[in-house]
Amino acid sequence: MCSAGCAALSALSRAGGPLRRAVHPVVMTRTALEAKLARGERFIARVARGQKIFLSGDANEFAELAEDRAA
Repeated sequence: MCSAGCAALSALSRAGGPLRRAVHPVVMTRTALEAKLARGERFIARVARGQKIFLSGDANEFAELAEDRAA
């Protein structure tokens, strides 16, 4: 039996075909994301500025999280 995380990874793997590129998901807790934003990590900063496909939540939730760290 596959967990929800396993199912999401399987769906992302299949998505690579139509996109013609590999999909490399990065999964982290909210606490880890907040810490990385606060440290200004380049990868996270690039993700924050770039285009996203949300599996959970939406752009408004992500923006609120990023704004909390910018204050």
